[in-house]
Amino acid sequence: MARIVRGVLAALSVVLIAHAQEPDATHLQDPTLILDRGSEGRSYLVLPRGLTQITLGAERKRGDDRRDANGTPFRAVDRRYPDFRYAILNMGFGLGKGLELAFTLPYTWASDFYETPRNFYSMANRFGQQLDRCGGCTGLTDSWLTLKYQPLRDARFPLVVQGDMKFPEIYRHSNPYMGSRAHDFHLSAWTFWHNRHVWFSPRAGHLWRGGSFGDSITYLFDTGWRPSTSRKAHNFYVRMRVEGNDVHNGGKPDAGNDRYRGSHELAPGRLFSYRDAQGTRIAWSAGLTLAQWNFEFTYARWLAWRNRIGFREWGLQASRPLVQRELVKGDRILAAPTQAEVRAREPNSITLAPGEGFAATIFDWKRGQNRHDDQGRPFDAAGGRQHDFRFLTQYLAYGLPKGFEVSALVPYLWGREAFEDPNRNFSHTGLNDIWLSVRKQVLYNDLVPLGVAAEFKFTEPIRHADRWLGELTHDIMISAFSVKAGTNWWAAPKVGYKWREGAFSDEVPYVFDTGYRPGFLRPLRDMYVKGLFTGNFSLNNHSPASPKDRFGNLNLAAPPDHYFTFNAGAQHRAGFGVGFRLIQNWNVEIINHEYLATRNNNAYERDWTIGLARWF
Repeated sequence: MARIVRGVLAALSVVLIAHAQEPDATHLQDPTLILDRGSEGRSYLVLPRGLTQITLGAERKRGDDRRDANGTPFRAVDRRYPDFRYAILNMGFGLGKGLELAFTLPYTWASDFYETPRNFYSMANRFGQQLDRCGGCTGLTDSWLTLKYQPLRDARFPLVVQGDMKFPEIYRHSNPYMGSRAHDFHLSAWTFWHNRHVWFSPRAGHLWRGGSFGDSITYLFDTGWRPSTSRKAHNFYVRMRVEGNDVHNGGKPDAGNDRYRGSHELAPGRLFSYRDAQGTRIAWSAGLTLAQWNFEFTYARWLAWRNRIGFREWGLQASRPLVQRELVKGDRILAAPTQAEVRAREPNSITLAPGEGFAATIFDWKRGQNRHDDQGRPFDAAGGRQHDFRFLTQYLAYGLPKGFEVSALVPYLWGREAFEDPNRNFSHTGLNDIWLSVRKQVLYNDLVPLGVAAEFKFTEPIRHADRWLGELTHDIMISAFSVKAGTNWWAAPKVGYKWREGAFSDEVPYVFDTGYRPGFLRPLRDMYVKGLFTGNFSLNNHSPASPKDRFGNLNLAAPPDHYFTFNAGAQHRAGFGVGFRLIQNWNVEIINHEYLATRNNNAYERDWTIGLARWF
């Protein structure tokens, strides 16, 4: 197993998933490159049990070379240059017994949508083609769930059977052009041969597409070369991939939720249908492994295609295997530690050790109408407006040398503001403001270990989206924090100062997280209870709102004397919950929040948090 892990660390590489805004060949995850063999003479092409892999990717696709149903190039009326940019998260999990589970979550920035005239909006052009403007489409696109099974592990004839399922549900409340709006299923089989310098990996499959899209036969051939086994060049490689699809049953009847029409004219005499798109693509890559991370740069071009656009594609990805570890506290093993326990795994340490990390996926549900004015008094808003906000947040933290730690918090919002009148409600769906943080431990003493943090809020991911998805301000927060933990308890205070852009008042936010893991009953050793106190004090130095500010000035929200503005909002709440080990090295916790005091803000009647977390 140690040799397998070393092989993964040396050459683990997952190709970028090349998404598009039209039905093209699905470039799913290709073989995991493990350029080593176990001492027992087996080849592992799936992640071993307990090994997790993360891949972060960025891709750009640009092109205008259309080809019709016969593969003949032509120029379309209202010629455009589609430009798509993607940020992609892929994670794989080794389940054991030859099984691996993975998911792919892509986010896209699309501009110059290629079926829209450049300077006007119309329901149809001169050829009867239906048109919608989608310049600057931004949001999550089709997500994929993957299951791999390796029935044969013999070094000469390894074999993997892979199933990939595509889900459009993640953008069902967003712009319909964010994906193909179809459920697809891809079943494929592939193998992998290699020696110290060269590898070959063929793959074949069948893609069943939802709606009226044509099903396809898919194929892929991957080959690569590592120039030397010396220490200086061992971690460098070049590779080439040829992949594509061949539609074999085009012309399905139209479905009610189809994104694209059937065959139509984009230019006189040029019939075109994205639903029967097919072609062959070639990609060249160069990769390098540094500090357990595999970096790969890719350039791709289409060789032959019809019913589609020939894109030029550039991609950069970074992937890393996350080796499973266990947390030891004295003579006990906490297989499911909390975040505070992870940071305090060593005496007096309150940041993650170099190379270690913590990941959490959190669902928040806030719902209610309980609004409080500038004096903290409750009142009913005009029209009976009620907020129903649901957040899905991904949190990642990673330890660096010399007591540093970096983290990112990426929330996705499903928000609705409903009124008593059922015909008046507003929905907002998409990415919310993103926070990036840098932590540094400055004191390591036994009594009060102390750290400082700088946190930055970015609104760029939502600049082309619904303006109600975030606060649209760049905020900066400086804070101090500490963590004290024993074998069955922890306490983690934090207090800071937040400078807020625009009309918002500056704030003093705070967090106090505490918990207890009972040790008196063996069955409960992996269960804990938790208390959480969070909130902020407004400094009431808000400025007059300008047109670009999201919220207005202090106003009479409810006669005769209830004045209100979110720009000077403050709230304080307490949370109580329970957490337990779901499976080894994973935690799940459920917390209910109650509001203690609120001013110029909402105190939601229902506020629940469900979190799933692990450390690696």
